[in-house]
Amino acid sequence: MYGCNLDYPLLGKLDQFKSGNTSIVLSEIVKNEVQAHIARDAAESQRALKSALSAHRKRWKLTNEDATPPVTLKIDGNPSEAAKEQFEVYAENIGAEIVAASNPADIPIEVLRRYFEVEPPFEAGDKKKHEFPDAFALVSLEAWAARHDTLLLCVSGDKGWRDFADKSPRLVWIQGLDGALSLFNDSGRPFAEDTRPNAE
Repeated sequence: MYGCNLDYPLLGKLDQFKSGNTSIVLSEIVKNEVQAHIARDAAESQRALKSALSAHRKRWKLTNEDATPPVTLKIDGNPSEAAKEQFEVYAENIGAEIVAASNPADIPIEVLRRYFEVEPPFEAGDKKKHEFPDAFALVSLEAWAARHDTLLLCVSGDKGWRDFADKSPRLVWIQGLDGALSLFNDSGRPFAEDTRPNAE
């Protein structure tokens, strides 16, 4: 998702739905994966900064005190806490609802059924175990859409998400966020409205 850069301009455009009739929902799986990527990158930048400061101290014969970075650089901050805070701010800004990945209780049962029957997002072969996070995300999103008696537009470049949505009565797949947003401009709005389950 745009390098997990939550400040990416296109991601910010989702705030247009915060006060309208369109809901933004994010799977708990996606939330956790984005936070994990941000935390990983934050930890890596900390390591790089500490290494650079150490080399700088040695080359310039500085004391530790002379080369101490300001607190605002958060060189000793907790990457996981920073990632969690960044995601919470972003979700609040766009008014996103987080859909739990294993609630209600029948979701794990459906995921396992799909796994053993090799139904999307699972594929035949040794790699299908890696599709478990996607399966929990998709089954829980489909359950959310059913509870709310609505269609859910899923934005993903993943083939498994596309194949799952192809067989779902509730999920509609689109590859890119720019294409999804275009459905809500003046020319795309009639299509978006006509694809509601109860549209006449």
